[in-house]
Amino acid sequence: MWRQHIAICTALAFLAVPLYFVDMFLLKRSGGGWIWLNLQGLIIVPYIAFAALHILISSLLLFQFSTSRLLALHIASSIVSIALLGAGFVIYMRIEDARSAEDYRKRMEMVEQLRKAIELRRWWYMPNSDAPKEVHVRVKVNESGRFSGNAEGRASDNLGELIFNTADTPHRQVGKGEEFTYIFPLQFLKEGKAEAVSITLYLFKDQTGSAAENVTIIFEDKPATGYDGHFIYEQLPPPSPD
Repeated sequence: MWRQHIAICTALAFLAVPLYFVDMFLLKRSGGGWIWLNLQGLIIVPYIAFAALHILISSLLLFQFSTSRLLALHIASSIVSIALLGAGFVIYMRIEDARSAEDYRKRMEMVEQLRKAIELRRWWYMPNSDAPKEVHVRVKVNESGRFSGNAEGRASDNLGELIFNTADTPHRQVGKGEEFTYIFPLQFLKEGKAEAVSITLYLFKDQTGSAAENVTIIFEDKPATGYDGHFIYEQLPPPSPD
């Protein structure tokens, strides 16, 4: 009886070889263009887990209950193995969901701290809003580091045609709690009045900065989100009077 059992287990083990090649060549790539999925492992990994569980459980059952009904024993072992794999998958997904939720919570707490690193007090056009040559911003930084930024104006909304953007803006070392005026020289790409303005402020940690990481805050009118996974968004106040 044990010889037949060992033969079945050996066959299950060797079956992994052709399944490995099927998995490698048929599931290597799915999709087209720049969106594609690598599905390698979708066949071979569950099979190896099933085969290992089945061999272990069936061997324990045969050792515990010596029987001539070897087929029934392997069927029962297969059912138990599949049930254990399913339960393990559910438990794993719940653990991953809980871990992801905790990571997300910690990340959002960090984002709220980073949001306070740069304050845009006010901004205005120079010499005036009808014929601007510069955008001036009054900024307070609550962390130290290397500061920079840019500004751009569009014809309508944030996706409209670009009217102007920033020319050359030098970086500036800033200290924690420092308040200052920063100037954006403008370069116009076409004639017209910018109806939608966005101002992006950067605070780079570098080696001496006190921020937890590099900070990018985009100030725009009616931002679609507060955080997109990369950048922080804030409501842009209206420009100060000329």
